Amino acid sequence: DRLKGLAPAARAWADVMAGSVEPDAVETAAAGLADAGFSWEASRLAGQAAIRATEPTQTRTLLERARDLKGALPSEDAGERAASAGVLSEREEEVGRQVLDGLTHKEIGALLFISPKTVEHHVARIRQKLGATTRAELMSALRARS
Repeated sequence: DRLKGLAPAARAWADVMAGSVEPDAVETAAAGLADAGFSWEASRLAGQAAIRATEPTQTRTLLERARDLKGALPSEDAGERAASAGVLSEREEEVGRQVLDGLTHKEIGALLFISPKTVEHHVARIRQKLGATTRAELMSALRARS
């Protein structure tokens, strides 16, 4: 029952990616996705349709819809995010300690036997979980945890 909105969404995505934007079909599909609990995907669909729309009024309407849908995340998602906010995995804790010690991604990777790119992803997740938007905020949050 929850997945009923997925078929129209798949059709709408295919049309949008092919350059055929029907705002009413996109809005209906996006609403179906949002009702099924896929608010982020609904927002992306409306946003991509806005990018490909040829009429400025369609673009404006679809962008507004994308913004509305992005802000309409289900409450259980918000609860899950709040519950896991600030909770780092064991590996993220290890990477965080090395970042505090001033090591580069390459040095951390060599020490932990992972690639520098993997270190970069761990650091990005740490920043996200701790709500740090700058390196200074990250360092401050990591110091506060140690």
